[in-house]
Amino acid sequence: MLGNINYTGLRYTSNSEANSLDSFLLLNLAVSKELQLGQSKLQLALRADNVTDSDYQTMAYRAMPPRGYTLSLRFIIP
Repeated sequence: MLGNINYTGLRYTSNSEANSLDSFLLLNLAVSKELQLGQSKLQLALRADNVTDSDYQTMAYRAMPPRGYTLSLRFIIP
């Protein structure tokens, strides 16, 4: 199991520091499993991004994606 926490603090969007973007915290998690199939291997992985479903912006007025999932299968032939 693998986890990643990313914190981004308050950011100003103008030189006068009149406008800013809120700080945010993102949590990403991943789990993987490798299965032996004779001489070959099968790797399974599941990743979840923005696990807490945080509402955040990296640029003003540009919404970022909500929680997302990725499932991957990798078949390795020696």
